[in-house]
Formats: sequence, C-alpha cells, structure tokens
Amino acid sequence: MAALLVASCAGSDSSSDENGSTAPASDPTPVETDVPVETDVPVETDVPVETDVPVETDVPVETVLDASGFIETQLRLLPKPLVDSAENSVTVTLVDVEAAFRQADLTDPIDLGDEAEIIDGFIELTQPATVENGGTGYGVVQPGFFPGDFGVTDPDGFEGEFGFSPFDVRAVAELSAPPVSFSVVSGDLQVADDLVESADGVVTVGSGADDEVDLEGRTTARPLGRPLHLVERNGLVAVTRQLPVAVDWVAGGETLADDAAWLAVARQLDASAVAAALIVSGEFSVGSLTSQIEDPGRIALLEAAVQISAPFELVGVGSSRVDGQATFTAVYHFADADAAAGEVDNVAAAWAGDSLVGRESLTEVISNVRVEPVGSTVTMIGDVGDRWSTRAAMSTLLLGDLVVLHR
Repeated sequence: MAALLVASCAGSDSSSDENGSTAPASDPTPVETDVPVETDVPVETDVPVETDVPVETDVPVETVLDASGFIETQLRLLPKPLVDSAENSVTVTLVDVEAAFRQADLTDPIDLGDEAEIIDGFIELTQPATVENGGTGYGVVQPGFFPGDFGVTDPDGFEGEFGFSPFDVRAVAELSAPPVSFSVVSGDLQVADDLVESADGVVTVGSGADDEVDLEGRTTARPLGRPLHLVERNGLVAVTRQLPVAVDWVAGGETLADDAAWLAVARQLDASAVAAALIVSGEFSVGSLTSQIEDPGRIALLEAAVQISAPFELVGVGSSRVDGQATFTAVYHFADADAAAGEVDNVAAAWAGDSLVGRESLTEVISNVRVEPVGSTVTMIGDVGDRWSTRAAMSTLLLGDLVVLHR
C-alpha cells in the first residue's frame, strides 16, 4: 500500500492482480465504477451501535449464514490465523452479489436469461458510470477470485472446471495476505464430482505444486495455470492456492469475527447497510512512506497534508445506495475509545481535504459528511457526488490515499 501511494506521488497508477486476491482499481477517476441479506430497506446509519464487545463466534459454518449482518457473517468464514501470521498488509474483500445488483438498480443475474445482459450487468457493477454520465454512481470492487469481469466472459469454461457457474455465486468473502489467498463463495453451489481428492475433504483443480505457474495449462478460472484447492460445505465453497490452508479450514478454528477489532469495523459497516466492503490491516503511518521518498520537500508536503494523528491499524470501507443516493462509509479502528473520540475532527478534516490519488479536493466528489465515534472506531459516511462513484471511493483505500494515513 505504501508503495502504491509513493507511485501515485510520482504520477503512476496502480497495478492489476491475478486470480485469488483482490485486484486494485487501475483508474480511480470518476469514469470507473473474498447468503445475501435484505439491504434495500432504508436504515438509519447515523445512530451509533456498540461494536467493541466480542460475540460468540464458535458456530458451525453451516449455521452462520443466518446472522443478520452481511459483513460480520462473512468474517465468520475467514480464518484468523492467516491474518495473525501475515508479514505485510492483509486485504479482505466482501461482496453481497444479490444486494449489490439490487442497490445498483440492475436485474439480478438469476432472473436474466440472456448471457450478454448478464455480462453487461457485471461490468456495470464493477465499472459504474457516474450520475453525471447517466449512471447511479454505485459500484463495487471485483474480488480477485473471479478472473476477467466476474468470470462471466467465459461462464462455460468457469463451470467446466469448478462445476458451478459464476452466475450461481451469491456472495464472496476473500482474504489476501500475499502470497496466501483464500476465498469463500456462497450460493446454490456444487463442486464438480470428477475432481481429484488431494486431502481429506479437499479436491483440486489443475495439477502441480502450490503456486506453480503453468502457462500451457491456463484456463478461465486459472489464468496462470496454478492449481486451486476447493472445499465444499453446505452451499459454501472455499478456494485457495495453498493446500495447507484448505486443510486447516476443514478442521475449523478461529475466524476474523473472533477478533474484536475486525468485528467492530464489520458492525459499523453493517450499520450502513453496505453490500460490498474492503477491510485492510497494516501499516498506515506516513512515516512508513518517507523512507521511500528522497525529496525533502515532497516529504514535508506529505506530512503536512496528513490530518489524522492517532495511529490506527485497521480500516474498512463500503458502498451502499439507499433512495437513489450512493453513499460511502469508512471505518477506522483506533487503540481505544479515548483515541477514537479524539480523532473525530481530524477524520472530518481528512475527508474535507485533498485526494492525492484523484488529484482534487474530496469536497468536490463527496458531500454531507457525517463522522461518529463508537467505541474504538470512528465512522465517516458521505454522499457520493455526481462526478464520482463508490467504486472510485473504495479505491482510496487500496491506493493508500491521504485519508488512510496517520502521522
């Protein structure tokens, strides 16, 4: 993330990604855009909810889909040890496909019979037009699990390997902690019955060692030809490039919902009825960037532009659309409630400042900003303007913009 911001300072854009991890947006400008629950009923998002009290999460995987909050529910599917052992930043991508299509005023893929219309719908969801250009301004980040445009450009090839179509996927929870990737997809899914069992409860698509590239063996679902390990359980399918990760998921264990910080961020995102979210843990200090910049003048400008003082280690962003208004939510997790309360004005100032990535004032693209401290979190909710999209707003986190840096 730091490297991406440094690149942005130098005038370059972000990179793309490959199967199994979240793909950062390549263009954060306004032209763009890892079980479902009902989310199109307007909800009050300015009322704080208590989020720092851990809840019982030792629930069988097959029952957690009944939880009321989509983001919290999806965190119950992702293994906490992958985050605990990560040496660098971790990115979690969560998408409620059904709710996202509904919020974007798009027809659910399940209700469409024409493949071309389905493809157009997925493309519009991930590359939405702004209101200024005739769109809704609402869009989501595409999980890296799906190659291309959610895998819909070649659904038959995708289904031929996995046994289910990308059109059947209702929700995606994805964790990327390079080089490890892990995704859980939900829906009426059934894995192909002719796949080779590589461990107890685990089947494998493709051949070769973990993460071994096989360009001659490339497919729609595996654009680099690397093998993928699958675990099927009650409408859920876990997918990873690392066999030990799949084996551990079969055995069970702690999930991200067992972590108080992740749970607090998830609950605040759920309070905003987001249908898609990114949550990133890592190093967000401006000091982590200065060693990569040689120009003292540029360092001074960067340090002066950062508004948030207290350190935070976790940030979640999400997109929603209620009554025709696309909104963007950002949740910061601080060390404690006192630190969070002390940063309310600074978070508001950050969202009233400039975007280093978009090279414009955020007040030009986001308005009606509301900032609220709840426990150890500070939540910002803003309305996306006619020249921006929630998809572009979410890229501020992936690209490490000023609003996700602290002094």
